[in-house]
Amino acid sequence: MTEQQPWAIRVTLLASDAELRSIVDRIGAAICAPLDHPGPCANPWSIISAPVNEIDEPERSTWLSSVDELLEQRRAEQQQ
Repeated sequence: MTEQQPWAIRVTLLASDAELRSIVDRIGAAICAPLDHPGPCANPWSIISAPVNEIDEPERSTWLSSVDELLEQRRAEQQQ
């Protein structure tokens, strides 16, 4: 097996607070199943979630451009 290294996965989504909690729970379950296993996780992980408007510049602009892309994608799909 190759040596583990840190990775970052970026997810941008439009969701309510309740939807976000559900999505975060499902991501956690996909990474570390079952969540209540004994001992440390084979792949240590963490999730940080924050409203994009609370992220400092210049990173905020990058995230907001992703949101704009999502909105454009949704508009295009609704017109089909």
